[in-house]
Amino acid sequence: MATIKEEFESLKIRIAKGEGNEIIHVVDHAKEKQRKRTNPAKSTRVMLNCRTPEQWSEFQMAKERYFELISDPHVALDLMVRALKAPKDEELKAWLAAGHQQDGDAGPAPSKADIPEWAR
Repeated sequence: MATIKEEFESLKIRIAKGEGNEIIHVVDHAKEKQRKRTNPAKSTRVMLNCRTPEQWSEFQMAKERYFELISDPHVALDLMVRALKAPKDEELKAWLAAGHQQDGDAGPAPSKADIPEWAR
């Protein structure tokens, strides 16, 4: 990730190239993380973009399992959050180092070409 100054310099170059009217999205990661932590707007909705249609289906089936087993959807969501928080950082890093291997009937891990640059 770039600093504000680095991004500013990059934007000046793009403007000089005639790209000044292009639409971009700028994010201050530290402030965004704080906003998510404090939730000042009291948001209750989550939006998630998946890498592939198959990943979307896999996510939906994993999520649905909680809602099928637990009659109260609020408790189901509490348990999903608990499950997401369960692995330690070291374990997540080990999973990543293992090359996105999946278990069960989820199918083979994606090829390196299918993994976005930021996730490699």
